Amino acid sequence: MAPQSRFDCARDRVLSKRQCEERGCCYAPLANSVGPPWCFYPSLYPGYKLGPLTPSKRGLAATLTRAKPSYLPRDISTLRLEIIEETTGCLHLIRYEVKLAADDPKSRADNSDVLYTTEYQSDPFGFIVRRKSNGRTIINTTVGPLLFADQYLQLSTTLASSLVSGLGEHYTCLLLDLNWTSLTLWNRDMAPHVTLQPTPALTWVSTGRILDLYFFLGPDPQSVIRQYLQVIGRPMMPPYWSLGFHLCRWGYTTTNTTRKVAQRMHNANLPLDVQWNDLDYADKRRIFTFDPWRFGDLPEMVEEFHRRGMKYILILDPGISSTSPTETYPPFDDGLKRDVFIKNVTGHILIGKVWPGPTAFPDFTNPETRQWWEDCIRGFHSKVPVDGLWIDMNEPANFVQGSMEGCPHTDLEDPPYTPRVVGGELNSGTLCMSAQRRQSTHYNLHNMYGLTEAYATNRALAKVRGKRPFVLSRSSYSGIGRFSGVWTGDVRSDWEQLRFSIPAVLQFSLFGVPLVGADICGFEGNTTEELCVRWMQLGAFYPFMRDHNDNFNAPQEPYVFGQEAQAAMRSALNLSNTRTDLVHTDFHLNNNNKLSAKASMKHHYRELPAEVQETLGSIPDDFVSYFTSRFPHLLMHTYLAMWTCAPERPFLPYYSTTVQLAKTQAQHTHTGSQRQNEPFTQHLPTHTCPTSSQPQEPTHSSQPVQDCHTAPDGGD
Repeated sequence: MAPQSRFDCARDRVLSKRQCEERGCCYAPLANSVGPPWCFYPSLYPGYKLGPLTPSKRGLAATLTRAKPSYLPRDISTLRLEIIEETTGCLHLIRYEVKLAADDPKSRADNSDVLYTTEYQSDPFGFIVRRKSNGRTIINTTVGPLLFADQYLQLSTTLASSLVSGLGEHYTCLLLDLNWTSLTLWNRDMAPHVTLQPTPALTWVSTGRILDLYFFLGPDPQSVIRQYLQVIGRPMMPPYWSLGFHLCRWGYTTTNTTRKVAQRMHNANLPLDVQWNDLDYADKRRIFTFDPWRFGDLPEMVEEFHRRGMKYILILDPGISSTSPTETYPPFDDGLKRDVFIKNVTGHILIGKVWPGPTAFPDFTNPETRQWWEDCIRGFHSKVPVDGLWIDMNEPANFVQGSMEGCPHTDLEDPPYTPRVVGGELNSGTLCMSAQRRQSTHYNLHNMYGLTEAYATNRALAKVRGKRPFVLSRSSYSGIGRFSGVWTGDVRSDWEQLRFSIPAVLQFSLFGVPLVGADICGFEGNTTEELCVRWMQLGAFYPFMRDHNDNFNAPQEPYVFGQEAQAAMRSALNLSNTRTDLVHTDFHLNNNNKLSAKASMKHHYRELPAEVQETLGSIPDDFVSYFTSRFPHLLMHTYLAMWTCAPERPFLPYYSTTVQLAKTQAQHTHTGSQRQNEPFTQHLPTHTCPTSSQPQEPTHSSQPVQDCHTAPDGGD
């Protein structure tokens, strides 16, 4: 067997030759210990045997039986296989139902219309999915064994192409490296585990008990996204104002400080749509309170912002302080009475530790918790009329391992296989896996904590405000785009993180989360003027545009930089404002069509309509190369961005005239939809991009930069 085609038989630990062969696997050392495994499965490794396939209401069903135990503890000898023909382009093998109802009714597809064919190998069991039109193999699981034990699932398959993207939120290139790359899907303020190899192939390993696979056949990329959104639900329609510029930092320590920030933006003619506060506002860092001394006039400040045409957002962490004197902190007192908090194995409330100190964690799988959360938001909103909520720390994060009392020694805390999570243990930086929640243990529900909180927050805001809600979440899970936007976490203030924000934003649009952006200028560490200017220019094309900064860092509000930098940032902000109507329309259309707004907002030149290409003129490869050097690894252009850069010297030869471009830009500008009473969001004349003679982005960074290559066209 070629080394590149080996499937790892020692995923849990390093094995000697004897130990490897005791598992029934092959052992063949290589010169390099990094890369292909030394211990690997032979062809036709004993596994499950497929029983007769029988028709079911929506497809086929069968029983899988294992005659001989595997090397895993607690093998499951009998499995039930369900094959569901969801739609003509979607095949579904088994399912774990997340109890947030999807929008679309399900029915069995007409066999004559399906885009796929399926084949099944009986012994050992495996299946092959092919594209019906050309016979191309999409999935082939016969290349490796199916392992199914309590707390361990493994399935390997070849891939139709080496062009692979997605597989959860990771700050990487848009195209993943298949050179024996491991990815862990475990929400952490830093699961299933996936290994990619050059075959091309991948192996899924899960610590759960159900294997749930969907195959979307497209046949084109937009159809794949549409089919995916039919399963997880279409993205929410965000409020119009949320597509403007947001400004935040940890360290606006008083209302006066916050007011001065907004006023200085106004004085510098820098558009500002939404002012934020981090946890500085809260009394003793307890959510649903505000500090009576530093933020005593918070309600008045918010009303002032509203009169000036601005919106206001603040942060909510899920942790509820548990140490306040009785009857002094209603969120905890009421939560105790209504039994809304996660419990430990003894049935007592699990106490962790985050910003306010010892804290309890709401169980958002409990309907009573969702009502309690709504009541808390309603009570706070009656005093502080916020326009949206930022839900942070919702992996959930925990400053102690598991709980203040530790975690019990159980199989949930120490499973037979632990994915490569930060800290080495599943409860590192979060709750005990044995913690008890309404629907199941935290072990089974960990990754969905942010999703369930986003659902509760979205529904609460919609009821309390009676308007489209704005929610921003740090943690994410499939389907969160229905309830919340997402930002890419606490990124560093360096060029590498700026680069990787581009594939991160594009990936989230594939995941059905079009309202996404990175912290402009970076969050961790001090930024530089050049980095901040370039990031602001890039951020003008994020659907969600926010400048956010960490406590004690140097300030990075646009007005703190020199006049030349302010002019460039002002140009970027005005450019962002001119395309707000376009993006909002895209959200509306794509919400109805179940497509991501990002997918239709940004297009490769060759995908633009013929009349647009005619207006732009010929765009040869060297144009694309130049644009890519300005915005690394981003070959997705907007018509408006091309218009903005048209006057630059390198672009001039490729346009026969700029008259048509100016006409097009005028059509894209706000006409008759100017927002009223917005002194902080004046629409100034749009500037062009900085000329090519200005300093370019450095080619070095504090850390090695991954080389992200753009994929050629084609491939499934």
